[in-house]
Amino acid sequence: MKFASLFPLLKRHLGLIVSLALLAWVLHIVGLEAIVAGFKSLSPGWSAALLGVYALGLGLRAVRWSRLLQPVLSVPVVASAHIILVGNLANNILPAKAGDVARALLLKRLRGVALSAGIMSVLIERIFDVLALLLIFLLAVLSVRVAPGYQGVALSILLTASAVFLGALAVLLAIKTVPGVTGLLLSLAGKLPAGPGAKLTGLIGSLRDSLAFVRLDAGFAWFTGLGLAVWLAEGLAFWVGFKAFQVPGGVMEALLVFALVNFSALLPAAPGNIGVYQASVVFAFTMLGLPLEPAVPMSLVLQLAQMLFNSALGVLSMRALGLDGSFLRLAGAERRER
Repeated sequence: MKFASLFPLLKRHLGLIVSLALLAWVLHIVGLEAIVAGFKSLSPGWSAALLGVYALGLGLRAVRWSRLLQPVLSVPVVASAHIILVGNLANNILPAKAGDVARALLLKRLRGVALSAGIMSVLIERIFDVLALLLIFLLAVLSVRVAPGYQGVALSILLTASAVFLGALAVLLAIKTVPGVTGLLLSLAGKLPAGPGAKLTGLIGSLRDSLAFVRLDAGFAWFTGLGLAVWLAEGLAFWVGFKAFQVPGGVMEALLVFALVNFSALLPAAPGNIGVYQASVVFAFTMLGLPLEPAVPMSLVLQLAQMLFNSALGVLSMRALGLDGSFLRLAGAERRER
């Protein structure tokens, strides 16, 4: 079989391949016996606290997205929570980013928002998620002791993530505030070959339309502050994990692990981010010089608890919105087209 015929297959299953490769790396670095032994340090009482942390994070996310949409349409916080939970459920069982498409589809179905604008509203939310994570990562790196040889790695991660974020933010602000920028970008897109040019033109138009969600006022400042609160609340889940598995680290170490796990979501992975999640926790523990035995058990418990929380409530939200399995199939098909 020629490589040309293998390439579409590899592309389709790249996430699964990456996940399996990273799981193999984790087993090689930590060892199966150490992983099994790591479960013995679990304190079940702390595990129950995870549900409260996840509920707090969900509530803050629902308030934040409702506020982001407010300049264009009114979405009550409860409805916002239902849509987010359905999106989280889709992310757990479908390939990466299907949840973002599911949220946009629900906005279209329930509120008549154009699909492209709904997707871009989620993209704007993601951009400010990166801002919050960068701030958390920066504070954590400055507050903890990084193992020798990893200072350069931490700086590279910070610089790369910052460049991506600042580039995206600069484009958004230019389209929003500088006259003529949209026309210039559309003109440049028109000079590209038909296929890529049409896609870029559509993307620029969606960006322009979605920026109706953004108003540079006190309300948007509240949205930005809520973003930081969301991620700090969800970062506490890792501190609870430290306590549950008796990991010798404090809040800032836990936040550093949390930030690295979320940065790793940029990598292709199997549904649920299996493999990538575990590898990033092991890498973060190595960076901090923490014992590796509880790293994989802690990552599995945190990931399983979060998936069960989102999946159970996601199913209930689908019922509340009158949805069935056909909606998730539609979201998966729409995601593949994009």
